[in-house]
Amino acid sequence: MDTDALFRAGRLAEARAAFEGVLAERPADAPALRRLGTLALYENRPEEAARLLRAALEQGPRRWPLSLPVRAQLGLALYRLSRFGEAARELRAAAGPVPAGPLADLAGLARHLESATDRRPTASTARRSRALRCSRRTRSPRSSSRSTGSASCASSTRAAASSSSTSASRRRRARRA
Repeated sequence: MDTDALFRAGRLAEARAAFEGVLAERPADAPALRRLGTLALYENRPEEAARLLRAALEQGPRRWPLSLPVRAQLGLALYRLSRFGEAARELRAAAGPVPAGPLADLAGLARHLESATDRRPTASTARRSRALRCSRRTRSPRSSSRSTGSASCASSTRAAASSSSTSASRRRRARRA
């Protein structure tokens, strides 16, 4: 049975050994590098997957659409490593020049990752999250002793309420204009 057939049959341990054998003979074999990278993703080893998939991209075709599967899998490996900016670049490259159908989903994921990396926590976001933590703490039935002396929670709750009402009034004014 050939290496791809083992992979498609789900005999992953045998497929891994077969692909490693291919790489021992031909270290620059792009399909074997890609399959090993895919196996590493399946086995939740994203660092190894990213390394193998980058090597497959260097050895194989770099132009779209031939690089599409390698770039998409590399984007997923980078996503699992929380390297969102790099993941977004690879997914956008995988989606191609005019994303349509499933490729539009890749482009949408890339946009989402780019917007997630652009967001920085602001002071008002920090106050609101602190207030949320405090409100959870004071509402918890087990934490009645903690809720009595939490002056800092009360002040952060007031600050978050005032900042959210201020931002809400700004949004209303902007809509009227």
